[in-house]
Amino acid sequence: MFSNLQKLNFTSLIKWLFHPDTLKLLGIGSASVGIGYYIVKQVTSVNLGLDEPELLKELENSSDLQKSETLIQILERFESSTNTNETFHENFKTSALFLTIKLIVSKDLMLGSNASKVAHYLISNLVYSSKFIELDGIEMLILAIQMNDPENIQFETSALLDHLKLLYKIIKLSKEQAVDLLEKTRGISMLGTLLTINETPEEIKNFVLKCLTWACEYSSTIPNLLSKIEVLPDVVNMLSNSNQEIVKYSSSLICDCVEIPEICLDLEEYGIIPKLVKIINDVTDEEILCNSCLAMTKLMFDRQMSDVICVEYEIIPVIREKFLKKKSDNLIFCGLKFIEFAANSSYQNKILIRESEIFNILKDLLIKQKVLGRQMLQQLISTINELTVQSRKTGNVKHFMNLYMLPLLVNLFRISKDPKIISDLIVIFGNCACSYEEYRIRLLESSIIPQLIQLLKSTRDTIVERNIIFTFANLAQSTKVQKELMDHDGIQGMVACLYSPDLQTQYGSIVGLKNIFFFGPKDKIQWFEIMNYLVSLNVINHFMELLKKEETHLREPIIEILKRISEHPAVYQEFGKNIPNNRFF
Repeated sequence: MFSNLQKLNFTSLIKWLFHPDTLKLLGIGSASVGIGYYIVKQVTSVNLGLDEPELLKELENSSDLQKSETLIQILERFESSTNTNETFHENFKTSALFLTIKLIVSKDLMLGSNASKVAHYLISNLVYSSKFIELDGIEMLILAIQMNDPENIQFETSALLDHLKLLYKIIKLSKEQAVDLLEKTRGISMLGTLLTINETPEEIKNFVLKCLTWACEYSSTIPNLLSKIEVLPDVVNMLSNSNQEIVKYSSSLICDCVEIPEICLDLEEYGIIPKLVKIINDVTDEEILCNSCLAMTKLMFDRQMSDVICVEYEIIPVIREKFLKKKSDNLIFCGLKFIEFAANSSYQNKILIRESEIFNILKDLLIKQKVLGRQMLQQLISTINELTVQSRKTGNVKHFMNLYMLPLLVNLFRISKDPKIISDLIVIFGNCACSYEEYRIRLLESSIIPQLIQLLKSTRDTIVERNIIFTFANLAQSTKVQKELMDHDGIQGMVACLYSPDLQTQYGSIVGLKNIFFFGPKDKIQWFEIMNYLVSLNVINHFMELLKKEETHLREPIIEILKRISEHPAVYQEFGKNIPNNRFF
């Protein structure tokens, strides 16, 4: 009987529902009266020549068979009427069907699979309707799913699977609106509970995971909901499932959950790290590998977990072989992100990265920069940046950035139009210039300093401005670079940044000028040339103003500069009375 449903259009489907045999089969009996009332109200409002009170009375007093016949006659008259426009006609059929579904679904949760199948079929016909959510379509579907509780003796796998497939489709179609309603109707909790029931078949769990994974795309609160109803231990255990589909979607769901630090700590207690390590070592499926690698990457926000992952499980060489050395862009991207987070976590990890010869792979990727996609190139530069940032702090940039990579990075800086890549490259140059003279000279010889100066003049991006000043401050340790900065108005740009509203940019400018004073030319004539140039830029007065402010981190380098400037006769003659040598020196 249900196989014939596919052949019915909307109107004939309503007629079929009112047939006594159908009502008996579905177990809803006289519920057709409610449907009848609704239809009579709708069709009489368009002036079909029907007497509403008489029809309602006839419906109430007649048998089920008579009710069905009366309703069918009304529908036929309605369908053939020329008094109804197309929009009203369609809205009527849609609304009538929704009312019908509500009656079927809400009559009794123990109706069994027949009512469930009909409800599912009707909803699937309406899922593309603009009125689906407006007329409580989500709520009806949740009720239909609840009718098929795996712990219910009347549970039927195929019916529940049909409902979940439909819910999955609705989430993808209606996105945030559908997910919001799922949260409000406790639909998320219901889905999560299905994962915790032992009797739930694996194919059902798989579709529940798919629904939850897509729902996470449109709501950041779902991981917390899942944590609250204690579903996550079951999701972690599914990472060891023999069914690859379940592993794929459980690892994807974990990826969304690890965005929240508190949940990460819970996941560690549930034993997630060894499960992810085993997946990365044993699995070959690309999507599962990427999900697991990204989840493990986010877990490294915690230093202790990072040590367990990188040191105890020695995962970095595995990342090199199974991700960075592959031809898949997705795998390489995930591997680069992992290395970036590992480098950020601890210096011990950076040693492991160096010993694993990761930088040779990064250099090879840089050589192929023209064929890399934008996102991949961004991640590559971001990873190199993180390694040089951490290395600068320990004075070991040479261990992580050889001179052969510098020309490749300079070339990328010249041609790139990507603001993020440009900003990260500037930081890399600054980190390299911080530690070794040979790096400063190599950057000077690359002729990018004039380009950096022009960018400093033109940019309105505070971060880019700050990064350039930081780079200039480190480059200024070289007397050869100081001359280049002065010849191309670089020092003037640094002085201008003393007036920046950004305190970090101010501080970078002060440190840069301090480096010029302390690492300036040994030749006295050249040294006085720079001093005269700075005096001409009126920098002394601004230093005096900055000393009056409360930013204590600015005071020390300013005082050191003023000490040094006071050795300049012209400066001391003009500003000596104002330089606070007694109070500070």
